[in-house]
Amino acid sequence: MDQVSLGSSDVELVRQYGGPVSHAILNPPYQIFRREGIPGIIGYVLHGRCVVVMGDPVASVEYRSQLVDAFHQHCTVHNWRAIYVVTHKEMAFFADHYGGAMMQFANKLVTNPQKKLYLDQKGNRLKSKSNTARKSGVTVREYDGTSPDYGDGFEQKITDVIHQWQKARKGYQLFLEIPDLFNHLHGCRWFIAEHDGVVVGVLYLLKTGFCDCQYTIDLVLSSPFAPNFTNELMILTAMDQLGSEGVDAMSLAVGPSKTLGKIVGLGLISAFLAHGFYGLATRLVPQHGKVFFWDQFGVSRREPLYLYFEKPTIGLAEFRALLKTFNFSRA
Repeated sequence: MDQVSLGSSDVELVRQYGGPVSHAILNPPYQIFRREGIPGIIGYVLHGRCVVVMGDPVASVEYRSQLVDAFHQHCTVHNWRAIYVVTHKEMAFFADHYGGAMMQFANKLVTNPQKKLYLDQKGNRLKSKSNTARKSGVTVREYDGTSPDYGDGFEQKITDVIHQWQKARKGYQLFLEIPDLFNHLHGCRWFIAEHDGVVVGVLYLLKTGFCDCQYTIDLVLSSPFAPNFTNELMILTAMDQLGSEGVDAMSLAVGPSKTLGKIVGLGLISAFLAHGFYGLATRLVPQHGKVFFWDQFGVSRREPLYLYFEKPTIGLAEFRALLKTFNFSRA
């Protein structure tokens, strides 16, 4: 059987072999593909005749080729055009094999939580921001779900912050689906910001075993009522805790590029359209500013991330599928 319902084994696979966005496939609207005898999964969403795969194939290196080949056959049978988003450079092998195309559009931003951040001007500014949040009365603690002092309904209070943040967004938006923070508990950690006894922010952290990062920040946000620099204080608190545990590599975020980087396998017309589409998207929804935000946390490594198109031509159908996948909308 090619498709199965999500089980605990899928969660374990994502935690062990998933990339910076693979966790998204554990939530709707993603479907799961797997083939009997291959220990791995691919999470995808179908838009018209385009099937968009979120992240790298979730399998160990030794099984990845088999999994991609099986999914390629599955797409061929259904006459689907596959697009893999937020993948690593290893997908170049399949671009060569199938005659597809790749384009660099972002970097995975990695830091070492054990690194001292307050040794330069940028670090001093970050320290000043975190101190401002503390002086405003913000406190951050890790939520373990067991201590009685959290009180009843604490998880709902965290969820309410997400809803407040969503309602406060304005203008054009590009984003992945907000995950259910308490649905798949394996490998999850939560750092909660509070102000005057009210939950005002959440940082959602995932344990990972792939791509040389032991943890990935999946989500960090604060309510519109939170004091300034609440996010910075949550991130620093999480980094300090991970550093004390001996963690030396964590993925902060996916940092979109201002312009498309290297493009391989596309013809002149498709490449022209790709540059035009990406330029329009970044003007409507400036994403590169996120990189400047994350740079203050001591980014030590930038790993290129790509879009991989199994067919070497790109048209409106592909662009439309990508916009739907990233929930392009206006709030």
